[in-house]
Amino acid sequence: MKIKLTVHIHYRKDHWKEEGEFQIMYASLPNELTLTYIGEQEVEVEVPSRAKLIAKQLAALEKLKQRAMYNNQKEVAEIDNRINKTF
Repeated sequence: MKIKLTVHIHYRKDHWKEEGEFQIMYASLPNELTLTYIGEQEVEVEVPSRAKLIAKQLAALEKLKQRAMYNNQKEVAEIDNRINKTF
């Protein structure tokens, strides 16, 4: 599925770098010492369908769940170890 987005183009040049770089941001930021606002542009991007998006979200949640279970098991093992050493 394709959607249209408005992006804001900036040019960043840090004093320690030889070359600057263009950056695309979701909002326009004020000009400052290292950042210059160039303008806005509408772009069309391909995004996943709803079904693919849901699958990606579920996979990310499953990964978080696995990490939480691992951390919980690790903490329980550490507590058990302390109990066994103390009593």
